[in-house]
Amino acid sequence: MTSLRTNIDLLVRSERTGRALPQRAEVLDRLQAQSQEFSDLVTELVVLARDDRELAGEPVDLARVIDRAVERARSRAHDHLFDVDRAEWSTVGDAGALERSVLNLLDNAVKFSPACSTITVRSKPGWLTVSDERPGVPFEHRSSAFERFWRAPDARGLPGSGLGLAIVADVVAVHGGSVRFVPRPRGASVRVDLPEIR
Repeated sequence: MTSLRTNIDLLVRSERTGRALPQRAEVLDRLQAQSQEFSDLVTELVVLARDDRELAGEPVDLARVIDRAVERARSRAHDHLFDVDRAEWSTVGDAGALERSVLNLLDNAVKFSPACSTITVRSKPGWLTVSDERPGVPFEHRSSAFERFWRAPDARGLPGSGLGLAIVADVVAVHGGSVRFVPRPRGASVRVDLPEIR
C-alpha cells in the first residue's frame, strides 16, 4: 500500500507541477502490478472471510475445474508450459471455490519456477497434484506453508500475501479433503485429496 501511494504521489506531483517524470512508464508499470496484487489480496481475504455455509454443495466435475484453472493460469503465464493429464471424476462441493484453489496452486508453482519450465498437473479419481521445477520447499517449512500469511524466507521479496496456500487448505478441508506437499526428486509437488462421488 505504501509503495502504491508513493507511485501515485509521483504521478500527481508531476501532473500538478508540469514537470515531466522521466521514469513515467516504469511508474505506470509498477502501479499496474501493485493494483493487481492489491486486488488479489482483497479477493483472498474475501475468500477466507466467507462463511462455509455460503459454499455450494453440488456435484462438481473436477476435470472441468482443472481445465478452467489451467486455462486461466496459462493466460497469464506465457513463459511456462503446462503438462496436464487428468481423469474424469466428481466430488460434492463448490466449483468456484475449488477452481480458485487449483488456480492458487498453479499461480504458486508459476511464481516460484524458472521461466520456460513446466508445471505438471495430474489427477485421478480422489486426488490431484500440481508440481513444478523450482528448488523445492524445505521439509521443515512444508506444514507452515499452509498457514495464513506465512512466507518462505527466500520469498519475502516477491509479490504475494502468504494467503494462497492457506486458502487452498481451508477450501479443501471444508470439502472433506486434505492437502500436503509430497516428495519429489526435483521441485515441489502439492497433492490434494477429495472425496469422490461414485
